[in-house]
Amino acid sequence: MSNTILTKENFKKLEAWLLTFGFAIFIITLLVNTRGNHNYGSWKFEKYNIKYDFVENFLVPTIVIGTTIYAALMISIIIIEPYYHRTKSIFKTAIFYLLVFVITFLSISICTTYTDAWIFGEKEGIENLESTYNKIFYDTFVLVFVFSAIYLGYFLLKILIGNLIEINFNKNKNQNLINNNNSVKYVAGFFVWLLVFFFLAVGSRTPAIITLIWAIIVPYSAIIMALNIHWLIPSAEVKSFTHSTYFLRTGVVVLCLAMLATAFIAAIKSYNGVQFMSILILVLLWTTLILTPWAWNIYNNSNEKFELETALGKSDAHLSFLKSQINPHFLFNALNTLYGSALQENAEKTGEGIQKLGDMMRFMLQENVQDKISLIRDLDYINNYIDLQKLRIPNTANITIDTVIDVQLNNLLITPMILIPFIENSFKHGISLNQPSHIKISLHTKGSTLFLDVQNSVHEIKLNDPEQHKSGIGLQNVKQRLALLYPNKHELSIRENAKEFFIHLTLELS
Repeated sequence: MSNTILTKENFKKLEAWLLTFGFAIFIITLLVNTRGNHNYGSWKFEKYNIKYDFVENFLVPTIVIGTTIYAALMISIIIIEPYYHRTKSIFKTAIFYLLVFVITFLSISICTTYTDAWIFGEKEGIENLESTYNKIFYDTFVLVFVFSAIYLGYFLLKILIGNLIEINFNKNKNQNLINNNNSVKYVAGFFVWLLVFFFLAVGSRTPAIITLIWAIIVPYSAIIMALNIHWLIPSAEVKSFTHSTYFLRTGVVVLCLAMLATAFIAAIKSYNGVQFMSILILVLLWTTLILTPWAWNIYNNSNEKFELETALGKSDAHLSFLKSQINPHFLFNALNTLYGSALQENAEKTGEGIQKLGDMMRFMLQENVQDKISLIRDLDYINNYIDLQKLRIPNTANITIDTVIDVQLNNLLITPMILIPFIENSFKHGISLNQPSHIKISLHTKGSTLFLDVQNSVHEIKLNDPEQHKSGIGLQNVKQRLALLYPNKHELSIRENAKEFFIHLTLELS
């Protein structure tokens, strides 16, 4: 999640408040404008000698129409959109949207038969009555469909912008889609498009078809490309655009956007139904034959580049880690000798410390070289490290070390040595023999999610401290490893003041 204030949750609340504010303004304006004017819109009824009732033919149906639209948008924003983000199910989400669409259509259609009841006075007879109902319901269907398509375009645009914001503001995640600089390219591209559109619009000799293509088809193509690269292809997790998972999900999106683009063209050029279908087929062919393969090519090239950078990054991080270590083979053999001597001299505390250090060295030799190990084994190493630190630190009232490690036995796997640097950092900078010091470590799991909180006091490093310019693998190296090994699966928050240092890590494990 991004550290920015504009999170998905906050934006959803903002939308809901703006929508509620707009609905309130609509109701207030309606009541104020019609106060004392109960003949609002009655002239059409009078023209066809149809009885007009202000409440029945205007006020109540108008309020119901506004309330229906408000409720449909609120349900979409508060319920359906979060449901999609949780489940990623296109089919179930489409069913919910279809249900809202049908209810909205029927409600507005019924209300329109009251607000536009004057239409029934144009022609008489049962057949004409039926055709009038058909016309009202058909016009309402087209209107609701167009507004639904616009809303869907807005929803897709939010997904795209949300991905770009996440890429820009989240410094701890590497996206395998595009790098951060590409968001700047999108903004620059938009202004270039706007500038060219301005010159085409004011140019008297510019063919109308060129202006039309630039105004509608170019933005449509850009949106399709961006949605594919940033959402549709990554979420499908398949290797080909002919795969059914990708095809079905993309088909719904492309069809709606293509119909919306075609509707704009048809409206501007006053095309009939046959011409509308011809343009729609051309737009779909353009999308299928040109835009989709092009998007896949860009995405695959970005993936290859990302994998290469990841491999190089892992090598650099591992090299930095190895440089921070003394040869463990020598230490392990030496510790075995010292442990035997401690037992012979009945130095139990010394023997215990040597045994724990030996277990840590065995871990370094045997398990640290693996990509993933059991979380329990990694925690054994951390516990041994903490116990060794407690052995060397005097047991005084000025120094408090609180550790709470509560991990469920659920066979979780973790990259070795990804947590220990935070523990090391707390002991290195949090303990002073001359000043009050404290360290609080909390580590627990919930399902497959690991939560680590480390809080420690901060003391000024003396100029003659041999550790002044040493930081081991350091927090920067840990951030790099987290970004490479757990992209989109971790959140790292670091806060510091003059007296305390605090980290919070959330990690999704396999």
